Amino acid sequence: MKKLTYGMALVVLLGLYATPAIATSTLDFVLTATASPGTVKYVAGVNPLQGINIPVGSLTGIVTPLNNGTTVNIFGGKLNFTTGNFTGFTPGVSWNFSSGGTFVITGCADIDGDGLPCDGSDVSGTLATGSFIGTPQVFVIGSTARIVGAVGADTKNPLLAAFFGVPSGPFSFSLTYPFTTISSALPPSGFTSTHGGTGDVSQSIPEPATLALVGAGLLGLGSLARRKLFGGRKPSETT
Repeated sequence: MKKLTYGMALVVLLGLYATPAIATSTLDFVLTATASPGTVKYVAGVNPLQGINIPVGSLTGIVTPLNNGTTVNIFGGKLNFTTGNFTGFTPGVSWNFSSGGTFVITGCADIDGDGLPCDGSDVSGTLATGSFIGTPQVFVIGSTARIVGAVGADTKNPLLAAFFGVPSGPFSFSLTYPFTTISSALPPSGFTSTHGGTGDVSQSIPEPATLALVGAGLLGLGSLARRKLFGGRKPSETT
């Protein structure tokens, strides 16, 4: 009987995971290569990776309830982050860092599209804030490095979220950012790079339909477990 219960549970769970993740809204921040690209820094030893004033140029809503496909320019946009501490490395391949730390995007989102400096119709200040859940890595190929695996959870400025018709959070984010460093800077030695490229901060949140499906699956499992426990009778019939 237990095998049957576990089998049914597995079928339900597999069904949930097999459902296409099509009901997902994404807010995509673009990190831009500019004359002042900001700084990526690791000071050596058991210390975190830092991103300082990395330019954020725009934000696009993808599969959002409101303003889907709209790209919003961001004036004075900056990404600042600090990961968890350095945890180890693969010589000549990657630096590895732990979860935790902080993640903040600031600036002025030009949601009215007038192209003018920030005004009362725009959204300014902190646009997104959170921390890392995954374990960020810096992969190195010659003098080129790229931040990957930097995933976490964050919340949005409520006014910015309302513009795209999504909750303010929690979102799950993924950070990818290329930069140039010197090939001789291998851990545990540190490095400082002020030569960044075009990167991306993709932030997604499941919509209610997806969450409802998961909830229905869990309720189904609970009902199945109760029927097996009480032999098909209601709990009140066992007393």
